[in-house]
Amino acid sequence: MKSTWHILHILMIFLTGGLWIIIYIWRLLANAHSNRKLEYAQQQRQLEAMERLVAHTEAADKLKLLKSQEQ
Repeated sequence: MKSTWHILHILMIFLTGGLWIIIYIWRLLANAHSNRKLEYAQQQRQLEAMERLVAHTEAADKLKLLKSQEQ
């Protein structure tokens, strides 16, 4: 995740008479958007891993059932 250096931005706002706040807000919004995309991708990977686990568990259960029926 991207982070924003808030102290540096606050210092720049004071040194530039407030003009830096425009860039600060723009970067803040861009970082938030980037972080949302990263979180969504991570959630998708977790969901896919859970789906694989469920499929593997279901296959193992079916295999056990088949083996018990053969005996």
